[in-house]
Amino acid sequence: MGTKTVRVWNGNSQSSKDAKLYTSLSSINSALSSAGLPDNCIITSAKLKVNAGYSGGISPQVYMTFGLGNTSAFSVTLFSRTKISNGSTYPSSGVEIINYFADKTAPGFALNLANYGSYFVVRLDTANIATPTMKVNWVDIDITYTIPTYTITTAVSPTGSGTVTGGGTYNKGSTATLKATPSAGYKFIKWNDGITVAERTVTVTSNVTYTAYFEPDKINKIYIGTSQPKAIYIGTQEVKAVYVGTTKIYG
Repeated sequence: MGTKTVRVWNGNSQSSKDAKLYTSLSSINSALSSAGLPDNCIITSAKLKVNAGYSGGISPQVYMTFGLGNTSAFSVTLFSRTKISNGSTYPSSGVEIINYFADKTAPGFALNLANYGSYFVVRLDTANIATPTMKVNWVDIDITYTIPTYTITTAVSPTGSGTVTGGGTYNKGSTATLKATPSAGYKFIKWNDGITVAERTVTVTSNVTYTAYFEPDKINKIYIGTSQPKAIYIGTQEVKAVYVGTTKIYG
């Protein structure tokens, strides 16, 4: 699990008793996509926070409302109207907006634009300043994410005919290098998916088992069981060499 705070809007200001400050959701999504989250991570939480304030008066009564919609009205209200102090962050712990994401997997994740309009709008209003300057200082999204992991299981057939390295647990989208090594007296034939190269690299996208198949390799060697004899005798006479046709298989 990991966390990252993404500043999606540096804000702006407006001199008005009923300021409507906004930025496009495409701009927010651009900030999200370039935030550097790990590829293939899945967002499990996205909490939005707004820091706002004002100038032009003494202790005004400032209220803030914000949501997704257009520049003149809200199609969706994420927060109820609330009184704020100058330079305050609301809400301090953030509000969960994970359900507004059309895709929760990086790097293609994005807030859903289709149903809620194309702007993120902050409305600031006051009753006791004639011409205040209302400010949105910044908007952050605190993201919590996980990276799915999968297990690469390895096996050999027949038992004892060789070994395979490279099995284990990997992050989704990462690569694993598998290598099949035959035991003495065996040779590698293929993997269970038909690949005939003994060393290979695979992209991890699910739990999967790779089995390396081997077969006895006794065409050009002499074996007793799986071991090569150090010496062969006929009676008391040591055999110096053994040939099959013109191929020397011993000595």
